Amino acid sequence: MKPTYLDAGILTAAAKGTEVFSAPAEFFESVEHWVPSSPELSARALDALHVAAAEAAGAELLTAESSTKPMFRVGRPRVVSIRTSEPGETS
Repeated sequence: MKPTYLDAGILTAAAKGTEVFSAPAEFFESVEHWVPSSPELSARALDALHVAAAEAAGAELLTAESSTKPMFRVGRPRVVSIRTSEPGETS
């Protein structure tokens, strides 16, 4: 099974118990590695770090970002969104 790297948007969705994550407690118990972050990072810098960390781990990147964001234009790792396309978005 290929590892999956989760960005902060996924963790937020899980904590809120959105329709994607119906059992947030079980989700958080299954996390194998926690990587600390800094609140001083911009959103773009944080996205770049998420992409780099997923690539370094040989994992795909699961995100709550829209598929129109720059992180989806990288060649590696594979980036997957839990969001459905919104009006005006292309996948």
